[in-house]
Amino acid sequence: MRRASGGVLVVLLLALCASFCLTRTAEVDTHWHLLAGRVILARHEVPRADDFTYTSTGNAWVDLQWLFEAVLAWFERSGGWPALDLLKVLVLVTGFGCALVAARRRASPLAVVGVGLTALLAAQERFALRPEAASFLCLSVLLLLLTWRHDHPRGIYAAIPLLTLWANMHALYVVGLAAMLLVAAGDG
Repeated sequence: MRRASGGVLVVLLLALCASFCLTRTAEVDTHWHLLAGRVILARHEVPRADDFTYTSTGNAWVDLQWLFEAVLAWFERSGGWPALDLLKVLVLVTGFGCALVAARRRASPLAVVGVGLTALLAAQERFALRPEAASFLCLSVLLLLLTWRHDHPRGIYAAIPLLTLWANMHALYVVGLAAMLLVAAGDG
């Protein structure tokens, strides 16, 4: 009975997470990343100069989020804004779900739901379609891989392509590297 109620609470928490994702996209950054992604898809290369900022036109630019931008533009091209809304829900709910599963390995369902609800309410202002959403998803998947490392030792090799993708979507991939080092130090 207790396990079933914990599962229901988790499903309700994920539904709440999805509802927080259904907000109007008004962040300037989203539009910036979408424009950069359109350029990447059109030219089949990552821009090396800033052509978007009036005061910086032509200056050298290192686009650290190029893969996120290309994915964003591909979704927009494929299905317009509804596809971008779907992408936001998929990325954030999947990330939140992975974090809950990882936490469940160490805590009771009620504790996971309590902490999860607190985290969800605290983070809802950051539920935007920005590169940091990709970092949230990647970190959650990495934490899940790390919690499974003793049961499925070879599964940790999935961290290599995960970190490779993450490094091309957002600069916070270093948090993933730090998490892996901390876990390795703790295991040692």
